[in-house]
Amino acid sequence: MAKVKTWCRKSTNLTLAVLLIHLNRMLKGWAAYFKYGCSNATFSYLRSYLWKEIVRWQRRKHRRTPWKQLRRRYGICLGLSRV
Repeated sequence: MAKVKTWCRKSTNLTLAVLLIHLNRMLKGWAAYFKYGCSNATFSYLRSYLWKEIVRWQRRKHRRTPWKQLRRRYGICLGLSRV
């Protein structure tokens, strides 16, 4: 989580796509290493932590843009997808 935090804090000049590529590479390796343990609670906690960090990153990058406009610009949906 410290690596995720440093990537989100130091890289506000990157685009969202580039940031997500870096985070995805980091998380793929981490998930492959820890997939054999009891990981459901850990992965769900990490998912919510990542969501909050990415939202904070967007708000830091676009300080004067309202949240509604950020959601439209980046295609962010709130809540879980319903089937």
